[in-house]
Amino acid sequence: MEFPQELLEKIPGESREALIAVLADDPRPAYQNDPERSYGMPFGEKDIHFRVEGDILRVYNVTDFVKKQQESPADCGK
Repeated sequence: MEFPQELLEKIPGESREALIAVLADDPRPAYQNDPERSYGMPFGEKDIHFRVEGDILRVYNVTDFVKKQQESPADCGK
């Protein structure tokens, strides 16, 4: 796994070990094996963006998690 230090530092210290363990287990869907594809996963208050080439998972960005708002049933049909 490659996780640049400047990106790892965006993760709270007490959560880094848990995130590294999750990434070490390759969180991609089992049917995905495209080295050109980018993946993202929420982790705490962050989104972790990564690619996998061969056996190497490379984190390339860490951004703030933005929860998408869902339409309420009252908004449907408007």
